[in-house]
Amino acid sequence: NEDEFPEVIEKTEKVVQIAKEIKQKKEEKKTANKQTVQRKQDKKYNSPIVLLSGDVKKTDYYKISDEMIEALMAVEDFSEVIYDAKNPKRKNLDMKNMKQDLTIGYGHKLTKEERKKWNLNKRITREEAKQLFMKDLKETEKYLNKKLSQLPYDKKVEYSQGFVDGMGSLLFNMGYGNMFGSG
Repeated sequence: NEDEFPEVIEKTEKVVQIAKEIKQKKEEKKTANKQTVQRKQDKKYNSPIVLLSGDVKKTDYYKISDEMIEALMAVEDFSEVIYDAKNPKRKNLDMKNMKQDLTIGYGHKLTKEERKKWNLNKRITREEAKQLFMKDLKETEKYLNKKLSQLPYDKKVEYSQGFVDGMGSLLFNMGYGNMFGSG
């Protein structure tokens, strides 16, 4: 429901726009020979689902593209300190209060284990933040692949990179439970 997550929808639209801009800049740098191949990829990128026919091998595991990773990192911003994502101006943070959406780095939500072993003065570098971010994205990819494989028509279609990136961005920003319910 759009009314429940307006900031997520706005952020997702911004991520998609940045990803398109990054993709466009990369395309402009390619040589004439590579442009022909790129046009075919763009056609696939813009179509969310491609029906498979004959003995075409389906992709076994979908990955979020490098362009989307760059875009997500650009939109998430970097924070070297812990903050409450639901209320970024909050000063009285509590590691034990699970209602607080404690976050660090590039949108990394602190786990129960991290809340136990870290203190509120914890600071991280951009490199540490990127490692946490990439770990979170791997979990997002695993969950997305699991959910896509459960769809009844999964064996008959190939999902485009644009579809995977869009779903991955939404899943990363909304959280698994909010997007698919628990499970």
